[in-house]
Amino acid sequence: MSARLLQRLLLIAGCASAGSVTAQGPLDELGPRLAFGSAPGPWAQLSVTSEVTVYGFDEPPPGLVFTGEEPFVAPRIGLTADAGVGERTRLHALVRADRGFDPGREQDGDVRFDELFVQIDLFDRLRGRLEVGRFATAFGGWVGRHQAWDNPLVTAPALYDDMVPITPEAAPADPAAFAARRDNPENKDTWVPVVWGPVYATGAAFAAGAGAFDLTLEVKNTALSAAPERWDDGFDTDPTFTGRLTWHPRPDWLVGVSLSDGPYLDESAEPTLPPGTDVDDYAQTTWGIDLTYERHHLQLWAELAGSRFEVPGVGDAELLGGFLELRYKPAPRLWLAGRINHTRFDDVHGLERPWDRHLSRLDLAVGYRHSAHLQAKLEYSVGEQAGRDSNGDYRLAGQLVLWF
Repeated sequence: MSARLLQRLLLIAGCASAGSVTAQGPLDELGPRLAFGSAPGPWAQLSVTSEVTVYGFDEPPPGLVFTGEEPFVAPRIGLTADAGVGERTRLHALVRADRGFDPGREQDGDVRFDELFVQIDLFDRLRGRLEVGRFATAFGGWVGRHQAWDNPLVTAPALYDDMVPITPEAAPADPAAFAARRDNPENKDTWVPVVWGPVYATGAAFAAGAGAFDLTLEVKNTALSAAPERWDDGFDTDPTFTGRLTWHPRPDWLVGVSLSDGPYLDESAEPTLPPGTDVDDYAQTTWGIDLTYERHHLQLWAELAGSRFEVPGVGDAELLGGFLELRYKPAPRLWLAGRINHTRFDDVHGLERPWDRHLSRLDLAVGYRHSAHLQAKLEYSVGEQAGRDSNGDYRLAGQLVLWF
């Protein structure tokens, strides 16, 4: 796709969002026209989402913001297509045009498939499903609401957004050099978060459920912390295995337990490893517990996770983090949202200092849904790291979302 065409697509995203306030009638009528056929015969359905997000921040910008330009405007347009033959098989694709998967990651624009998979329903009576291709991870509870329309805030929780000094492309020189990384600003080119957003990596997943329980098992080509450019890689290293079990005891409660394990180093790190070892010898192991409560005008989510990185020449680098998030609707179209994040890091083996600075962050947002197709959100985040803080402390984000 040419750069000129991409620019036009991004311009359309912004204009569509801005002009949709006066075009709700046509949008309401457009939805049914984007669906064709029905099961058990061939069928297809299309939907379009456009987003315009504007960021302001304290430099260097915290989290997964890859730009020093302020204010930074991040338009995005996405096309979702689903098609099927019969009642059991569905093809799904999500293609997006934007300025990078994360804000500013591709300043000149990017077009890519974020999701591309086939889904097969396996059983008649039991809930059973097989997915093969590129899709979001089953780990944790936040991924299920990570899309802009479903997320009550603009940004992701710190577990999925805050970068830690783990470098998959190279091993540290020694434990002291590894511990010294925490004194530097987040290195956007080499560091990673514990879970990189929804992790649209490539692989297969099997899901089954009975009664109040659902189990998902997936095998993918990269670890939870892998950067987006690795999500399309082949299975050059051992795969990552992830599982999630959920329990839905009542309509207003859901409890989930997740576990993931697999190598996190890129093959480019091979020359920096200790003699006699390779990238498959160093794993990221992550566990998580999540809780959802929904009643009347209140929604509450909580998540706690621990992760261990086996760092060459250093030993285990462990952390414990989590968040508490809520959304309250004082009026049918208006909501208030907040999230408290906290992450703590263990000491480096042999040194009495944590391998990163403990983080606390507060995210506050207000949202307004103008109609079934248009909503706006405004978020303010402020964070604090223990000791000498070399990263920006605040981030402001406004977002307009249109879908049909």
